[in-house]
Amino acid sequence: VKNHQVSMEAKVCLRRGILEYLVCKTQTFEHESIFSTNVKGSHLHAALLLIGCEPGAFVGEDWAVMIKEKKLTCLTLSVEYQVDGALVRKRMSELLVHREKKDGIVPDHWMFTGSIFYVNEGQTYYAADTTGAVIGLSPMGGPVVQFGDTLGIPYQGEHLGTEARVDVIPETGTTVRVVFSLLRDETT
Repeated sequence: VKNHQVSMEAKVCLRRGILEYLVCKTQTFEHESIFSTNVKGSHLHAALLLIGCEPGAFVGEDWAVMIKEKKLTCLTLSVEYQVDGALVRKRMSELLVHREKKDGIVPDHWMFTGSIFYVNEGQTYYAADTTGAVIGLSPMGGPVVQFGDTLGIPYQGEHLGTEARVDVIPETGTTVRVVFSLLRDETT
């Protein structure tokens, strides 16, 4: 808490392909996510609240408008893993490629949107717990943390969205720590 940082364990589940998510719950979106985790979205949400983050619920098509009008908590995301006994730490954006630019690293724009609550048959559910969306890359509701730029939905055009940067991502099955840090200066 004093360092304004949260971390969770995950595993590399995909090294190549188009991405909708960065992290998903195990046995959900491994075909379009680099990492999978056993951490529940609601637990990550609670941990982010403890370090001073404030969620700003995602609102459909108005994603770009919402980012400008609402003060969302900005985060820095990184991943840590071991290579030959040495700790490697990379910014999450280094693992991604914008499908239109292909030569540049995706910007570091991560927002704590918080997932949404919904009611089904009288029971209230946290969407990230039921869908498995933990960190989203496309402008869709549900993930706890969302990429805060409008790169588009990858299945709607060859130049839209992100894909995995194969040359940087550790081998499939590698255990990693995903680290969320509160970004104090939101102008950065």
